[in-house]
Amino acid sequence: MKIRTITTGFELKCPLYEKQFREAAEFTKNAQKEFERRGYPVQTLRISTQPWEDYFQSKKQIIELIKEIENLTKKYNLNYFSVGTTRNPENIPFVYDIIKNSSLGFCTATICDNKKINFEAARQTAKLIRKLSKIGPNGSDNRRFAALFNTKAGSPFFPVAYHKGEKSFAIGLENSDLVYINRLHFLKN
Repeated sequence: MKIRTITTGFELKCPLYEKQFREAAEFTKNAQKEFERRGYPVQTLRISTQPWEDYFQSKKQIIELIKEIENLTKKYNLNYFSVGTTRNPENIPFVYDIIKNSSLGFCTATICDNKKINFEAARQTAKLIRKLSKIGPNGSDNRRFAALFNTKAGSPFFPVAYHKGEKSFAIGLENSDLVYINRLHFLKN
């Protein structure tokens, strides 16, 4: 079994002080050391915040903040960051600017929450996906965005990860080897 990711979630406060980011990054790195010490290799280290619209003030502010988070992600040797989701269809077009102004950043838009579909969010998301596909030469920037359906905070996997509440972490396992071993055991018996 391998650990595909350790994702630490923290409540970002604006203005962003490096100390708050550093503490979350150090926690993530310490968790990695402990798991690896116990024989579990860790593939990626990630960090996520609460939904970005909670600290959104303007297009200019969010772009500057994304660049700052990206620089800190690199400085502390983390692999990726997520600024979470938006539930407001009016904010969905800003996701383009978030993705375009980062190379390590992920974010999402919530289309369905509590089993209720937001059709305007779905329309805005469809437009966004088309626009994101044109940022780079092969459309791969779309992989840093997801449309969410009834997704709760705390997932370790990107792009869906976002955070709520106290600092926490989640582990994403890569355990296809366990499935293979169990399949072999089943076939032998």
